Amino acid sequence: MSTPPADRSLVVPGTSLVSWQARKPEAHSAAQEALESVIGIPPYAARPLADDIKAVVMCPPDIDILSWQYEQLRVTIIQLNHLVVTLGNVCTATSCPQMKADQWQFYCAAHGSAPKDCCAMDYALHNLDSATEILCNRTNYPDREKIPDTIHLKAIARRIYRIFGHAFYHHFEIFQTFERETRLCGRFTALCQMYELITPASYIIPINKLSF
Repeated sequence: MSTPPADRSLVVPGTSLVSWQARKPEAHSAAQEALESVIGIPPYAARPLADDIKAVVMCPPDIDILSWQYEQLRVTIIQLNHLVVTLGNVCTATSCPQMKADQWQFYCAAHGSAPKDCCAMDYALHNLDSATEILCNRTNYPDREKIPDTIHLKAIARRIYRIFGHAFYHHFEIFQTFERETRLCGRFTALCQMYELITPASYIIPINKLSF
């Protein structure tokens, strides 16, 4: 297997926060292209500004629906890291000591059987790391073309959606700038609605604030 070209969107050891924030998220990175080519998924992440977001997240007829959902979660996690890093200077244990989104408060389930009260940034980092570990675990998913069920997918979708919720309600200017460039939250919300990855009561960002 050939080695994919160097990807400027990945974090190189020693990269400063200022340098990372100075770059703009690339619509379709080499890492994402390699990820998608594993099962031949079309370049979902290559069209973040497409007019019809629902068409972008709709599973093609020749792709297994569960594999499609699995891969889109992987791409979302890759791109959501960009937003979390951008929040690094303003979302701290002092400014956001609890994981909240407006009046809702969430506890971190990435600590085992007993959820804990984490600051918002720790919640985001813990759950992105946990989601990555779960999705990349060969015991859970020995064959990415044959995803057995949506148990893990729904739990991951619910938890990472809350990260968008926190950014929307507590760091709106950063959220708005990021969403204008990537439409990631809009795409992810459309994906979750289309495949019922999140219950209706869990949607806390007004749909009319997103680009569909």
